[in-house]
Amino acid sequence: MMYFKSLLIVILAASGVQSAQAEEFSELLGATSNADQSKSKTVSSAANQSFILKQIIGKATPEQNIFIQFFASEKYDKALYSWWDAFKNTQFASSDNGRALYGYLLYKNGLPHIGLETLLKAEKPQNIHATLVQWWRQAMPVTNPLWTHLDNKTDIAWESVFGLNAAARDYAIWEQVVDLGLRDNTKVAAQKLNLLLKSESNAVGEDLLTLTAARFLFQNGYLEPAIRYYKKVAKNSDYYFEAQEEAAWSYMRLGEPQNALAITKTLVQPEFSTEVGPESVYL
Repeated sequence: MMYFKSLLIVILAASGVQSAQAEEFSELLGATSNADQSKSKTVSSAANQSFILKQIIGKATPEQNIFIQFFASEKYDKALYSWWDAFKNTQFASSDNGRALYGYLLYKNGLPHIGLETLLKAEKPQNIHATLVQWWRQAMPVTNPLWTHLDNKTDIAWESVFGLNAAARDYAIWEQVVDLGLRDNTKVAAQKLNLLLKSESNAVGEDLLTLTAARFLFQNGYLEPAIRYYKKVAKNSDYYFEAQEEAAWSYMRLGEPQNALAITKTLVQPEFSTEVGPESVYL
């Protein structure tokens, strides 16, 4: 009897019956052990995945059914292996859903960067199936640094469909900038910083970004460009006095002590004593 129960559940799964229906039918067959219930839930989950995939793909060929079975069973390596035979020269492969599904499959196979790039080839993200969007959002929440690779490829459609938050993305890039700077990888840090300087959301703050850009230039010996950036920091900014002091040090390294002195004479005025540290006095 147990054999026929299991067989019936498998048949329901293969036919793409929704999990709720499969579980209801199991209840009608009678009580099962905990092990049987666990197996039933696994089969039901696979059945639900199969049902969704058939909705996304449409009428499936035999090769596509093989792919669906692998994917629904979370055998992503085998699903990837079977992808080409299932979808070569098909309209689905080049569709928005096809790109999103293939990209997700690559992601699940340990190729996150290529997977994301494949997803981004979708022309209209709003056309991507809601379940595919959900899978992507679970795999890659907005705080995932991989989203920073979107750079300027995103638009309002991508941000709205995938729940991307421009501010969260800016902060993720900023964390990379700080980490790269601490490891003296200023070239890559500067590239990331440039993205933030061009960002419309400007979540991190223009003055802090400008000050950081000046510091990278100073660190690499580009003193005159560094001074230009230091001078861009607004007078009402919390970073103004830091920028002025560091600009003065830049003038010292340039061999222009008169300019350094002009700045520091202002910094050491009694009115600014709560804002300025002892380094300015020393300078």
